[in-house]
Amino acid sequence: VTITDMQTAKQLAPSIEAWDADPPDGDPPVWVLGEHREEDFTGADWVVANPAVPPGHEMLVAARGARAKVTSEMELFLEICAARLVLITGTQGKSSTAHILAGLLERSGHSVVLGGNIGRSLLKGAAELAEDTIAVVEISSYQLEALSEGTARGRAEIVAITNVLADRLERHGSVAAYGRAKARILEQLGPKGVAFL
Repeated sequence: VTITDMQTAKQLAPSIEAWDADPPDGDPPVWVLGEHREEDFTGADWVVANPAVPPGHEMLVAARGARAKVTSEMELFLEICAARLVLITGTQGKSSTAHILAGLLERSGHSVVLGGNIGRSLLKGAAELAEDTIAVVEISSYQLEALSEGTARGRAEIVAITNVLADRLERHGSVAAYGRAKARILEQLGPKGVAFL
């Protein structure tokens, strides 16, 4: 495993210390910090990209050209998670909506996990989530944009878009493009699911 970031080891010291304090099983990773080397992307079988990296980034384009699977943490979570899914996005109010909904579900006796863009990754332990657990997932436009076609399509019981306002235009280019990224949440809705728009 190679971990690469444009930030230096000094800038990433807290993250590296957290990694060292609780390393996953297996060989330690190769750290390539302060730069991106094309060979790290073109020589990989899989590339798990941070959602802050646009899908059209030159290194991701090179990886795809070399037939690497380019994916994201959210995509991996959606693919392996057996829990019931509730996905929430929007320009404003998605965190509040996710927190309130998770709290209501817990107080109603459901087993609930809350995470995603809200600050807690749900990937660790996703495979162990029971089918009767409800995963309330805040998902950003960046995370939605990075999903491959067909990722966990038709699994979510509920999806919600709180609103779509002029935001993230430096990434998406226009309100219409931003809205299209947000609307990708509808691809995740199951045939008997409910969308709140």
